[in-house]
Amino acid sequence: MAEGWRQVWDDIRRSMRRKGAVEGEERRDMAVPPDAGALSVGTSPEPEPASVPRPEAEAGPWTVQSEPEPPAAPPPPRRVRLYRWMPVALAAAVIGGFAVYLLLPDPVGMTGRRPPAPNVVATFRGGRITVEDVRRHLAELVPDQDTRRGFQGIEDYQGLVEEMIADELVRRWASGRNAERDKNFQHVMKHITEEINLDELHAQMHQGPMGVTEADVQAYYDANRPRFGDQTLEQVRGQIRATLQQQRESGFAQEYLARLKETATVTRDFALLAPPEPEGRELEAYYEANRTRYVLPAQAVVDEIRLNIGQAEGAAGEKAARALTRLRAGEDFASVARDLSEAPLPPEGTTVRKGERDPAYDAAVLALQPGETSGVIRAGDAFYVVRLRALRPERQQRLDEVRDQVRRAVRVQKEARWFAENADRTLFTIRGRRYTLGEFWTEYQELPEAFLARYQGVEGRRALAERLIERLLLLQDSYDRLLDAKNTQQVEETRLSVLAQMLEQEEVDEKIAVSDQELAAYYQEHKKELTEPPQVRIRYIMIRLGAPGRDRVRAWAKADEAYKQLVPGVLQKGRDFAEVARRYSEDQATAARGGELSGWIREGPDLLAELAEHPFHEQTLGLRTGEISRPFEYGGAIYIVQVRERKEARPLTFEETKELLREELRQKKHDELRAQLSRKLLNEARVVIYGQTLRQLAREAGQADRR
Repeated sequence: MAEGWRQVWDDIRRSMRRKGAVEGEERRDMAVPPDAGALSVGTSPEPEPASVPRPEAEAGPWTVQSEPEPPAAPPPPRRVRLYRWMPVALAAAVIGGFAVYLLLPDPVGMTGRRPPAPNVVATFRGGRITVEDVRRHLAELVPDQDTRRGFQGIEDYQGLVEEMIADELVRRWASGRNAERDKNFQHVMKHITEEINLDELHAQMHQGPMGVTEADVQAYYDANRPRFGDQTLEQVRGQIRATLQQQRESGFAQEYLARLKETATVTRDFALLAPPEPEGRELEAYYEANRTRYVLPAQAVVDEIRLNIGQAEGAAGEKAARALTRLRAGEDFASVARDLSEAPLPPEGTTVRKGERDPAYDAAVLALQPGETSGVIRAGDAFYVVRLRALRPERQQRLDEVRDQVRRAVRVQKEARWFAENADRTLFTIRGRRYTLGEFWTEYQELPEAFLARYQGVEGRRALAERLIERLLLLQDSYDRLLDAKNTQQVEETRLSVLAQMLEQEEVDEKIAVSDQELAAYYQEHKKELTEPPQVRIRYIMIRLGAPGRDRVRAWAKADEAYKQLVPGVLQKGRDFAEVARRYSEDQATAARGGELSGWIREGPDLLAELAEHPFHEQTLGLRTGEISRPFEYGGAIYIVQVRERKEARPLTFEETKELLREELRQKKHDELRAQLSRKLLNEARVVIYGQTLRQLAREAGQADRR
């Protein structure tokens, strides 16, 4: 489906969702790529959203669609692992807490029945949870006693007990499934455990030789007192500590790694990272075997008038017929396109490859002779009138033209074969422990694309191998310090989260199927909501109102003066909007462009934002192309708006929405299957939570804190 509709999808899916439905949680991949960094754990930066043009010094009261964007990430589910307070550097970010939300999406509920013993908080088939279990679990999760003091309400303890029950259900499923023998699970846990140990090592360094003492802070403050002026040490202590920490960290890390390398025995055979380059005969053989991949399809360079069908197919057809009549009467194509077309007419023409458009379009255009104009063509969601400038027939590209593409394809094949054939050879050793080429290649292929881009080619792979050596040296040092034993509880918490995700994947995700028949029925059921709203491109003049009184009078006088130049009266021609905007608009950024705001303005998916922006939309979205609004107040300024281009609201076709409807249906089925799984596991386990014991536990915690 075209990306253009993703901006609209939030509006549509909100209207289709049943009231109170839980938004789907963001999906996460199970594979956890190893970070090759030495001391810190990093993640690839998320792409920044497209910047929105705004008037100078204004927050911008409108929704501007500069480029289509994917729908906003859904909000987090109502219940997650709220009580996993111990930081798990990479695991928490990648895996999150699945068990409670998966197995207990709603509170289990407490019974009024008498517990089998005074200290029993919950029972399930084959086991029970006692007050002592709850306290011990809380102490393991939240070692800091001051933090635990805030944990005393009955809702807090009920959530903790539900989490413990969910953990037990996950353990039972994993035991029956032999999940811990799964190679993917073992691989993930290996890397997560490594990350936890590295984080602990990093934390110890900050507390030890790399830490900043109070004496260090005092010395820095005394040496730089003129820089701080009248600020006291208390006021700048945090700033100084951060500065000193940053200065020490990079130097200390390099020195620390250098010492580890000096004391460890490391051998390297990095020549294995350089597979043989493709030879000429290999390129020729690959090209001959894959000639069809290098066929250039027929291309037409055209001028075209496009008229969107939308909701008024008859009117669009009549407009297309009118355009064709004017062209056949001898009018200039550019002039007719400027008056009637709903798409710009590039001076260099538009290049269209065979297969890019509707088959009806290809059939009509590829039959034209250069300079010839087509009749009215209906293709997809639009009518076209097309003039052919040039036709480039389909042809076979020569090897010389595609040599670089062929070389890349052959190199990929040779690399895969090389690393497979040499997988058991030793790439490097650390303290006698072999690390094979196959192990390296497995890790290399799992890296995220953004990270992998930094380690391309032979030199990039060698640099990555060196980083892996540093990582393994640090891990060995963490084991020498017995950090793996210290982090046992943290690893166990993360293990349960990974197992819960495996449970969801196998018992829910892999059982979801959406047929084309279901999609078609869903489309018909929600056809009225599947609408693209109207959009406009605008120019505007903005004049700030200023303070009440004379400033406002001045602003309105200036706005009225500008408006009279644009709309002088009956039988009088107004001045060009761009010229007036350059003279009168107080938004310097857009005034320089004749008031032009790039991007499309439309009603947005955010309800709160739309409530704020609605008065502006009300004044602009109803204007016709070329129409100028009267001056109106909005957001502390006066605006005069002209619509440059307009797209009418129109229904979206089944093909346009098919993939997003599939996504919506998958999410609905996902929620239903997850709820069924939750009920099944809880019923099988016969879970009971005893409110009497839980309330007593919460009361005792509150009394202890008050003491």
